[in-house]
This record gives sequence, C-alpha cells and structure tokens, in this order.
Amino acid sequence: MGGLALFSHTVCARGGSVDTVLFWTPFNLVNAPYLGSTNYSANFLVYELFGLTNVTLTKGHVGQGNVSVGGYFETENWTVFSQANTTDVGPGFDRPCTSPYGAVPSPTSFSVSVTGHIFQGPGNTSNANEPTTFSYGVPQTSAVFANGFISANQPPISTCGTAGKELNVTSSSFDISLTVPGPRGSITTVALVSSHQDFTYYFPANGGTWLVDDLQQNSGLRGPGLAFSWQTC
Repeated sequence: MGGLALFSHTVCARGGSVDTVLFWTPFNLVNAPYLGSTNYSANFLVYELFGLTNVTLTKGHVGQGNVSVGGYFETENWTVFSQANTTDVGPGFDRPCTSPYGAVPSPTSFSVSVTGHIFQGPGNTSNANEPTTFSYGVPQTSAVFANGFISANQPPISTCGTAGKELNVTSSSFDISLTVPGPRGSITTVALVSSHQDFTYYFPANGGTWLVDDLQQNSGLRGPGLAFSWQTC
C-alpha cells in the first residue's frame, strides 16, 4: 500500500467473472513438533447448501510426534474474476492490484467436509515434504496450500537440558492457489482463506532443538501457523 495521495489514488477494480469451480478447500491446518504436541481451535465461515455457515473447532489436539493434520476441509465454490487498476479522484491510499485475477468464495449446491485427515504420520522429524493438495472420496479439484516446513525464519526453540516449553500463535488468514479454465488456457491465482486459528505448541523437556518456519512469513503461499524441523541435543 502506498502513501496517502491528495488528489487521486489507484485502486484495484473487479472485472468480469472467468469461472466458478468447486475446490476441496482447507480452513484449518495443523502441525505438531516432533516429540511434542499441539492444541488448536478455529473459527471460519463456509458456504453450504443453505448459505453461509459459521464453523467452530474447539480443543483440537495433535500429538505423538511430528504429525501434520488437515483439521478441516470442505468443498467450496470459488469464483475467479479479472481485475485491473483504476484511478479514483480525491484523497486516499494507493491500493493497486497485485495480480490480474482475484477469487472469492461463492454459494454452492454441493457440500462435503472432512476433519482430522492426517497428512504426515508420527515419527517424522520434520514437517517438510507435506502434501500440498487434498482429495477424499469426492473427485473434486483441490486448492493448493502450503503447510510444510520450508526453511527456518524464526529463532529455534531448544529444551536441551531445560524444562519443557510452549508457544502460542494466532493467525487470521492464509493463502491457497486456484487454477481454473480461462478463454486462452488455464488461469492460476492466489485466494485468501479467512479463518481465525489459535495454536499452542508444546515442546518436551530435554527433547532437542526445533527449527521454526512461521508460515505466515513465507514468500510464496502463506500458511496459517508454524512448521518444524527437529535436531537432537
């Protein structure tokens, strides 16, 4: 976002719709550190058969090692549309488009949800190489998401020779990538999933050192919480 302009400013204006496609969409994604565990909760809105529905997940728990879980997936319609910069007269902040296309969730006539699907079972010392798509039972296209460890971008957490530790993290949204057919071939754009998620990560006493990837800070698709890679003491 640019500074305040006094006489005119740039805004991103929505254009025509390209397509509306049903995607398996994540609304809650969770990682647990190796040897440790994670408690989580989430609150979000989804389109279901009779309109918008508020979903609340409370007191979720992921343990037994470096487990990663799709806490909640639902088939969700997404409408992809074109967008372009335009100029508004008068004072305001510049908010130019970051992509030629955008996407928003849309009403649906078909809805299926899955909770607690395990992406990566216990015993993995790193959240790296997690799946980035999801499909279960219903052969719908999957949104692409990023919940795996890429690289450390926060200070490591160590309990070598010390008591256990815990870390609280909150996120309000994360990114997904959607690909739909367009008039001249496939179109891919990034969409925002609004989901308030709270995580409490637990690291056992004298358990080792965990490298930390804050998924909200990643340069590609942003994830909702943290991912880890473990090192021995």
